[in-house]
Amino acid sequence: MAYFDNCKTIEDVKKLYRKLALEFHPDRGGNTETMQSINNAYSFAVAKLAKGTQFESDEIKISEDFQKIINELINLEGLTIDIVGNWLWVHGDTRPHKDMIKSVSLWWANKKKMWYYRPANFKGGRGTKTYEQITNKYGKTTVKNSTQGGTNYLKFS
Repeated sequence: MAYFDNCKTIEDVKKLYRKLALEFHPDRGGNTETMQSINNAYSFAVAKLAKGTQFESDEIKISEDFQKIINELINLEGLTIDIVGNWLWVHGDTRPHKDMIKSVSLWWANKKKMWYYRPANFKGGRGTKTYEQITNKYGKTTVKNSTQGGTNYLKFS
């Protein structure tokens, strides 16, 4: 759903977010999937507006940066790559691939014991939420490498 298409400012996005959260929050009778979708769209809309570009809902795709990182890591054994909101998280058996992961600009989150990538325009404090709390809020898409008819492609689940 294109929740924030008509918003022209960050203030408009925040105002609409509050209204949607009151209506769709699971604690108020809404469902988790809808709220995750709203949170994800909110995060994307604020990032786009903060960057100074016009917001369009059909732009909710994997960013070029995500695509480059995913392409570098997707074939490494033992890794799980998750897209959570507008962040990328990598976990699993990462130790053998530490140098490669660092080379694609991921950072180590010591408390979560995972690697992450965040957009350059992200402004925030220290991450105090657990990975579970983050995925509960934004939802999670796991990226997998798949082969069909001899062709490799990315699969999202």
